[in-house]
Amino acid sequence: MKFNIVTTDRKITFDNEKDFISFCEKQGWKQTGVIQSKFKREELQNKPTFKELAGAMYDGEHSVRYETWDAYEMYSI
Repeated sequence: MKFNIVTTDRKITFDNEKDFISFCEKQGWKQTGVIQSKFKREELQNKPTFKELAGAMYDGEHSVRYETWDAYEMYSI
């Protein structure tokens, strides 16, 4: 499973959840929990959530996307 972080000017890709979480921690982003909802896609179940990031979002087969809030607002318009 790949983990992608989208910002307003770039996309950062991680090949595994451990490296993704380690990067987030180094950025000072706080993990707030994990997704556990029967209404979310199976691929998103038990994926971490962060106060500073929108997501997790399905980003194609074997890929999960997170967006900074600035990117989320910019791309959602």
